[in-house]
Amino acid sequence: DGTDNGEDCAASDPSIWALPTPARELTLGTASDDAISWLAPASPGAVTVQYDLLAADAADGFGDAVCLETDVTMTATTDATLPAAGTVRYYLVRAENGCGGSLRTVSECP
Repeated sequence: DGTDNGEDCAASDPSIWALPTPARELTLGTASDDAISWLAPASPGAVTVQYDLLAADAADGFGDAVCLETDVTMTATTDATLPAAGTVRYYLVRAENGCGGSLRTVSECP
């Protein structure tokens, strides 16, 4: 993989070499379009990156978040859940590879 073994998180696996940087540019569709998409990490650290998409009812509520997607390789999905009037639904995309994830794990997806 071109990474010095001393700096490689999985020296015996040429398809993984470092933690991924965060997924980028989370985009939400309109009220009539429940699409959610994001861009892959600038530095994936592996040939394949997987993502968890979490949703929470509060900005600091990801400890109790709902996992909408778990270990998927796609960078788009949907969420048809509409928040109650006057409330907000928060989203977080976690990029992961065989070395771990780009964010501290505060919520586990199955």
